[in-house]
This record gives sequence, C-alpha cells and structure tokens, in this order.
Amino acid sequence: MKALRNILCLIAGFVAVAAALTATLPPRHVPTVSEKLARYAVAGDEFDVLAIGSSRTYRQIIPSVFNEAAAAAGKQARLFNLGIDGMRPPEDTYVLERALALRKKSLKLVLVECNNIRFELRGEDEGTVRAVHWHDGKRLLTMAKLAFFSDAKKRNFSGRMKRRLDTFPEFWEHTEYWFQNVTQLGHASELLSDFVFERKLVRNPIGPDGFKDSPVRSALSGEELARYEKDVDAMLKAAPRFDRSEWVSQAELEEKRRIIEKAGAKMVLIVPPYPMTKRFLPEDAAQQAGVLDFSNPADFRELYDPKNRLDEGHTNRGGSEIYTRMIVEKVLQHL
Repeated sequence: MKALRNILCLIAGFVAVAAALTATLPPRHVPTVSEKLARYAVAGDEFDVLAIGSSRTYRQIIPSVFNEAAAAAGKQARLFNLGIDGMRPPEDTYVLERALALRKKSLKLVLVECNNIRFELRGEDEGTVRAVHWHDGKRLLTMAKLAFFSDAKKRNFSGRMKRRLDTFPEFWEHTEYWFQNVTQLGHASELLSDFVFERKLVRNPIGPDGFKDSPVRSALSGEELARYEKDVDAMLKAAPRFDRSEWVSQAELEEKRRIIEKAGAKMVLIVPPYPMTKRFLPEDAAQQAGVLDFSNPADFRELYDPKNRLDEGHTNRGGSEIYTRMIVEKVLQHL
C-alpha cells in the first residue's frame, strides 16, 4: 500500500512539474505552424472563413482569389489559409483547436481537407519539433485507438494480436513524442542555446492571410508527365472509389465537426484534385453529398490539365486560381 502511494505521489509530482513547465515556458517554435498561428492570433477575427489541410490546401487555395471571387458574387468573405505542408489528422485537428481558441468572434465556415489519419510519421518530420508539438494526451489516445482497436476486419484473436504487435513500435514512437511534449524535454536547452549563441530562428515568408505560393519549377515533362497522364487516364476510365478507411478516422472527422460547430461555424469538407484510386469520405451518405469533391478528372478537366499542374500532386499558380474560384462557386450557398 505504501509503495502504491509513493508511485501515485511520483505521478502527481510529475504531472504538476510538467504542467508548470508548460505554463511558464514559451511555446516551441514550429516552422510554418508557429508563423501561421502568430498571424492568426493578431488578425484572426478579421477572417470569417478558415481553410485547413496539407500542402494541397496551403499551396492551392489562394485567399486573395477567394475573397475577390466571393465579392464578385455579392458575398463578403475573407479567408485565412491554415494549411501546412504534410499536415494530416490528427495534427490538423490539434492546430485547428489552437486557432479557434484564438478567436473572439464567431466564424462562418471552415474548409477542411478530407483526409484519414496517417499513423506513420513522414520521414522528414521524425525527430523534429514538428513531430513533438501536436502530441498531447488527446492525440496520443487517438493513435492508441488506431494502433490497437481499429482493425475490424481481422476478427480472430491471432490476427488482432499480430496487428497490435506490428503497430506497437510505431505507437511507441508516438508515445516518446508525447513524453517530450508534456515534459517540455529539451525545450529549455533550445531556448538557452538561442539566447547564449544569439541564434536566429528561420522564419518563412508567409503572407498575412497565411498563403504562400508553391516553389517555381518547370512544367511536367518526361517520365513524370507520362506517369501523370497514365494515372489521369486510368481515373477517366474508373473514377476514384469511396474509402471509409477505419472508424478512428471517421471519428476524427466528427471531432472536427464538433469543435467547428462549437465555434459557431459550419464545416465543409474538400477532396482536392489529385490522381488517386480511392478518396476518403464520411461514412454517412448525406454528409458525402455535401463534400466538395474535385477528385474526378472527368468533371474537372481544367484542374487535371498538365499545363495547370506543378507536379503530379499539386496545381501550379494558374491551376490554383482556377481551383480556388471553383471552390467559391460551390461554397457560396454555405456563406
């Protein structure tokens, strides 16, 4: 009994110290994420529409074009682009919660890129502050559900156990990032090094509305063009099929809807123009009908025209302007 009491005291002390560190130390600097949230903290209430997602939101939905097209249709709407390169659930839900907490006025609309949860971290994020910042208790629980309780297809015991053993190493990595986050491990030394050596943090030239153009590069050509045209041709013959993914990703969509509606706004899901065989959508058929789905090249030939592509996965500036105007046309009924 005494041992149990000591363990509980140790845990309580650990939680108290971690909470104190979190409250006293400034937030870690996360490239792009910190810049965007800082801008939104200053001027967030000037915007009534928010767009969040990966680079297919960050680099493809242009706020100035959105505002201009909405005004031309007789609607006053200002959009802030909260997209981040490579951002997928549940990181986007965490960033969305932080952004909505900064607002004092109600929001009209949140455009959410429709993605399922990515369990494995991108290679370029491993061991970085970007991997640490979103790993709070809520997100760790989500990853635990995905790792150990999402496999509905393998119903036999041995199959379920094999799945859990296979996912445990990756889940342990998420746990390590959670531990670094809640204990602020390494944060104080980062701040001290910046102070002692007067190191300057690299800032990204992001616009006041959160947008940043994609890097300039040559048009699709050679093997990349041939591969892209082959993928689009396959999609013209067989449109991307519906993929519900697993129940954890569906629950994450509903969590986004809950926090957005709590903020007084409406959620609109977007499937961006991208060569794919499957597209992730809500399980509910009625909700699927409300998704802005740009995944079928037969319906949106301009967006899939090679002259409007930066690469296989993204539109260039011209394509992004077309894409943004198409979004406005479809979204006006929600404003």
